[in-house]
Amino acid sequence: LAKVVLCGQLGLSQPMVVLGGDMIYDPEFPEGDHPEEGAHPEWTLKQWGVDSSKVLGVMDDTQKRDFQLVVQEAPEILEREEEFPEKYFIGKVLPPRKAVESEENPAKKLK
Repeated sequence: LAKVVLCGQLGLSQPMVVLGGDMIYDPEFPEGDHPEEGAHPEWTLKQWGVDSSKVLGVMDDTQKRDFQLVVQEAPEILEREEEFPEKYFIGKVLPPRKAVESEENPAKKLK
């Protein structure tokens, strides 16, 4: 999530992620240090208990950005691999499936 989505897609440089008051990702927290404190950067969202409708707090002090991210599971993305090869979507609403040009497609007949 942090490297691929927050840094790669949203352009953050050092995002911290909070779930229910617990910091679950801090880029400055060395991997493997103090696992009893709860920082496990290698954990997946599922390991943290993040599922559909969970709200994550995201902060990047280097860019003075602070926002909430709502996680929504969308199993149909897995069926649309050509449109979503990364298996995630950033936006308000999942876009409708692209129409497949065929004999039955009315848009094609109008051309």
